[in-house]
Amino acid sequence: MPSLIQQPPGELVFDALVALGGRPGIVQMRGMIGTDGFFSGLSVSSATSPELAAAALTAVGQMRWEPARLRGVPVNTSMTMEM
Repeated sequence: MPSLIQQPPGELVFDALVALGGRPGIVQMRGMIGTDGFFSGLSVSSATSPELAAAALTAVGQMRWEPARLRGVPVNTSMTMEM
């Protein structure tokens, strides 16, 4: 299972909070974490608002992950996440 090793920059998280306008919100996304530790093929399954979806996609695109491994070798992994 991949593990998060780098959070997105603080300003991207702030943009997501601003998009919410003080309301609670959820974005569900899916994509592939590559052997380089970055998401590719990110798509939004559902979101509270289009603005929040855009901010979440930008933030998640900046995250870095330790890729999953199979017999010690990094492998691509499909992943679904909710923010």
